[in-house]
Amino acid sequence: MHRRVTACTLAFALVPFFASAADLRFVQGDWFMESVPPGCEERLTLTPDGIVRVVSGEERLEGTYLVEELAGTESVVRFIRSITKVNHRRDCAGRRTDEKGVTRVGYLLKDGDTAIRLCLDAQGSKCLATYKRAKTAASP
Repeated sequence: MHRRVTACTLAFALVPFFASAADLRFVQGDWFMESVPPGCEERLTLTPDGIVRVVSGEERLEGTYLVEELAGTESVVRFIRSITKVNHRRDCAGRRTDEKGVTRVGYLLKDGDTAIRLCLDAQGSKCLATYKRAKTAASP
């Protein structure tokens, strides 16, 4: 049984469904990656209304996302994102990618109260990045 906690309309027509699981809203907010080249910003923003924004160097991506609870865990969620807007600039690795129209499925693993890991598997053995929660005026 999966419970959808953040909803959006994806390219493959998932029907939005909002649940009241406040414990799974840990993914919402502004996140940054520390392990990028010095002077290069890598930021991930996940809004409560299902919008995803990625900033990597000069690259800007925007799209929609959906988070689904996995049965038996509150610290791992399936993360489905579809990119709808790209600016075709270079990312922190110096690459230009065209993610427009691409839908990807991964897993977000809660890593304490201030970090999430983006992984290819729910067990966390194949992770791509660790993001730290960005401090805002409202956060400590």
